[in-house]
Amino acid sequence: MIRKETSLSVGSDDLTASVAHDQDRSTRIVDAWYRQRASSLWCAVNIIAGLSFAVIGWDHVPHSIMIAWLLFTSLNGVLYLAISHGFFRRIQDDFENSTALQFGMALAFGTTWGVCFLIIGVFVPLRETFLLLSLCLVVSVLALPVFAFHRGAYPAFAIPVAAFAIAGLNGNPNVEYVELCVGLALLAILVLATIYAKFVRTVVTTLNRFIGVVDSDQISERGALSTLFEQRIRALNRLVGEQRRATATLDAIGEAIVTTNEDGLIDYMNPVAEVLTGVEFKTANGRRIEDVVNISSHGRNNMVSGLMESSLSAQHVQSSGERTVLKRRDGVEYEVEYQISAIRDRRGEIAGSSCLLRDVTIKRNLLKNVAWRSTHDPLTNLINRTEFEDRIKNLLEAATDDSGKRHALCFVDFDQFKFINETHGVEGGDYVLKSIALELKQKIRGADTLARIGEDKFAALLYSCPVDKARLIAEGLRRLVENFQADWDGVDLSFSVSIGVIEIDPSTDELSDVLSGAEAACECAKKDSGNRVHVSYSDVDAHRHRSDSAKRLRDIQSAIHSDRFELYLQQIHPIRGGDHEPRTCELLLRMREANGEVLSPRDFVIAAERYHLMPSIDRWVTKAAVDALRVNHPALSRMETACIGISGQSINDDRFLEFVVELLDEDVDGNRICFDIAEATLISSIERAHFFIATLKEFGCRVALDDIGLGVSSFELLKCLQLDYLKIGSSFVRNMTYNSADYEIVLALSRIAKTLGIRMIAEGVTTLAAKDSLMGMGVDYVQGFLIDRPHPLSDGRVVTH
Repeated sequence: MIRKETSLSVGSDDLTASVAHDQDRSTRIVDAWYRQRASSLWCAVNIIAGLSFAVIGWDHVPHSIMIAWLLFTSLNGVLYLAISHGFFRRIQDDFENSTALQFGMALAFGTTWGVCFLIIGVFVPLRETFLLLSLCLVVSVLALPVFAFHRGAYPAFAIPVAAFAIAGLNGNPNVEYVELCVGLALLAILVLATIYAKFVRTVVTTLNRFIGVVDSDQISERGALSTLFEQRIRALNRLVGEQRRATATLDAIGEAIVTTNEDGLIDYMNPVAEVLTGVEFKTANGRRIEDVVNISSHGRNNMVSGLMESSLSAQHVQSSGERTVLKRRDGVEYEVEYQISAIRDRRGEIAGSSCLLRDVTIKRNLLKNVAWRSTHDPLTNLINRTEFEDRIKNLLEAATDDSGKRHALCFVDFDQFKFINETHGVEGGDYVLKSIALELKQKIRGADTLARIGEDKFAALLYSCPVDKARLIAEGLRRLVENFQADWDGVDLSFSVSIGVIEIDPSTDELSDVLSGAEAACECAKKDSGNRVHVSYSDVDAHRHRSDSAKRLRDIQSAIHSDRFELYLQQIHPIRGGDHEPRTCELLLRMREANGEVLSPRDFVIAAERYHLMPSIDRWVTKAAVDALRVNHPALSRMETACIGISGQSINDDRFLEFVVELLDEDVDGNRICFDIAEATLISSIERAHFFIATLKEFGCRVALDDIGLGVSSFELLKCLQLDYLKIGSSFVRNMTYNSADYEIVLALSRIAKTLGIRMIAEGVTTLAAKDSLMGMGVDYVQGFLIDRPHPLSDGRVVTH
C-alpha cells in the first residue's frame, strides 16, 4: 500500500500542524479534546449533584453547611472547566503535568463528596438515602474522564467516596442488612470503573500515537483542536479505505500472497494462498509460516523460514531456483516460483515479510511436453531421428583410438509395410508400428537406444557391443517380429523386417558414413524377399549401395523416356458438401517398373531429388494433367479443380516455369488447375515461390500450400501470398483424435485460414471421428482413405457421389 503524508491546517495564520515534539510544552490532541469535554460534563454534574444534595439534606442538616457545600461544589466544577479550557495557562501546565496535584485534588474532592454523604445519609429516610447513593455513583463514574490520565488519581477520588458511603449506610437506622451488600456493590462498581479507566487511558494513548503532537503555543483559535482531531480521523478513515482496497486487490490477483509480522507469524493470506497451501486463513492466522507453507528445492525441505531470514538479513528479494515444489497439506504438490522480501514501515524499519508464490505447474509441464516432442516420436514414444543422430554424433566425438570400444548400429526396415497401410488403412499401420515398437524396446538391452527414424524404419544403437554380438541381437529382433501377431479388427497381422548391422569403431568419424552404411546393409538384407539380417564388415556394402542408387537412377530415366509414369486420382470432398457442391481432386504420381510393379513416390522421389530429376518428372505430371483437363477426361468431368504437386527443384528452375506458361497458353482453363507447393519449399525459396505463384495467378490458376503446420515461421508469409488453399499434413490430422497437441495445432491453423479467407483442406482423414472434429473446426475439405482411395486415372471411373 502506498501511504501519503498529509499536511493539515486550520486557518493559515492561526493554526499549523507540527511534527516536532516539545517535551516541556505540549498538548496531546485526543487528551486535550477529551478533557475539554470532560471538564464541561464535570462542571455540570457537580452543580446538579450539589443542588440535589442541598435539596435532600435541607431539612436534616444546618443550612449554612449545605450552602457552603453547594458553593464549594459549584466553584470546583467551574474552576476545573476554566483550567481545562486554558484560561489559566500556568495553572493548567502545573495541573496537567503534576501527578501529586492531581492526586491531592482527587482525594480532596472524593473526601468532600463522601463526608457530605455521611452527614446527610445518616438522617434521611431510606428512599432519599438510595437517591443520594445513586448521585454519588454518577459523580464517581463521571469522574473517570477527569482523573483517568494520572495513575492513582481516580482511586484517590473513588475510595473515600465508597468508604464514607458505606459508613453512612451503616449509620442510618432506616437501612437494615442491605447496607453491607450495597456498600460492597458500590465498591465493586468503583473497582470496575478503575479498570475501565485504564482501558480508556490505553485507547487515548493509542490515538495520540497516531495523531501526533501539536505545540499548544501555536493553537490560539477556539475549536482548532477539535477540528484538527476530526481531520486526523478522516485521514485515518482514508488509510483504512486504502488498506481495504489493497486487500481486495491482493485477494483478486492470481498469485498466492502470505505476509507475516515482525515475529514471523502469519497475519494475511489471500484466497489463492489458501488453495495452494490447503489451509484457510482463519486457521493459519497467528501461526508460524513454516507450519503452513512447505516449499522444497534440491533436497532442502520446508525452507521458507530460512529464506525469509536470509531476505531480512541480506535486505534483498529472495527468488526461486530452477525447480521449487510446494507441498500442500493433503499431499498434492505444485511446482512454484517464489519471491520473498521484507516489509518496511514508514520509518524504514522492518515490520514483517511477504512471500509470493506463483503456480507454474502447467507452464513447466507444457515446456516439458514441448521439449519431449522435439526429441521423440509421438506415435511410438521412441526418440526421433534428430535426437538419434545427435546421440550418434556424441558417441563419435567421445570415441578415441585408444579406448578400443566398438559399438554397433542396427537399421530395421519393415518388409512390404505398404501392403499393411493399403489393406488396413493408416490406423492399422499405426497400430502395428506402436505394437512392434513396444516389443523391440523390451528386447534390446537397457543401456541401448531405440529410435523411429522413418515411417516404417527403426534403428538401434548398441553401446560397447562388438559386431558379432550385435548380429545375434539383431537376429533376436528379427525372430521376435516374425513370430509376433497383431490383432487388428479381428485379423491377425503377420509381418517381417530386414535388419542391417554396421560396426562403429574408433576410426569412424562421419555421421553420414554410419547411417548410409547401415542403410546399405539393410538394403542387402531386403534382397531375396527380405526377413534377414545382414552385417556389413567392410566398404563392399557401401559400394553396393551406390550401385543400387545408380540402378534406381537408370530406372527413373527409363521411366521418363518410356512414359512409364501414371496418374492416380483421389477425391477431395467438401466436408459439408452435397451433389451441388463443386468437386476437387488430387492427381498423384506413380512409377511402373519394367516388371510391372507400381512404385509410390517414396520409392523413387529421394533418388530423383538426389540426381536433380524432379523438374523432368514435374514436367510429365503437369503436361499429363493439362492434357486430361483439355480433353475433359471422364474421371475429371465433374471436377472443378485438380491439384498437382510441384517440387522445390521445379520452382527454382526458370525453364520449368516457361514450360508451364506455354501449356497454359494452349486453350486450357487455368481455374481448373491447382498447384500444390510444399511449405518447406516456400520457406527455403520464398522469393522464387512468390514469383512462381504470381505468374500462375495471371493465368487464373489456383495455389495450395501443402503440408502446412511444420514451419511456424511461414505464418507471417501467408498474409502476402495469393493462396487459395491450405492443406494441413496428415501427420497432424491422423493423431488429432487422441493427441491434444495435434488437435490444438489443427484448430489454430483452421482459425488462421478462416481469418485470411483461405479454404482449408485436411489430408489423411481415415475415421468419422476425425471428420466430425474437423467439421466442428470449420475445415472446408477433407481428403483420405475415409473419402476415397487413390485409383488410376486411366481406369476412367467417373465420380458419382
